[in-house]
Amino acid sequence: MSDVAKELVEGLVDLASLQVKLGNILADAVAGISASEEPAAKNASESIREISQAEIVAAAQAIRAGMFDEYDGGFQSLLRTNFPAHRVEELARAALEAAAACRDDG
Repeated sequence: MSDVAKELVEGLVDLASLQVKLGNILADAVAGISASEEPAAKNASESIREISQAEIVAAAQAIRAGMFDEYDGGFQSLLRTNFPAHRVEELARAALEAAAACRDDG
């Protein structure tokens, strides 16, 4: 296999493993939040709250740190191109909303 083809295949494998890793990070976040020992609200209206921008940014930073961990600079550049900050923040918001929904249902 030529060097270019080998790098392309390795990059695709790395991207697929990143998607699995990102899924694991989000699943851990949801499981960790839903398993927390917060007292249950007396009614549903008390448990519903708006997710703050600071929470979203913090979650997005954790996701980005997990995404770029263990990858070289070239692949990190590819990830930054394909996952800009606003997309990662959207993922973080979705994860936080899913975690809140799990907490409310539990």
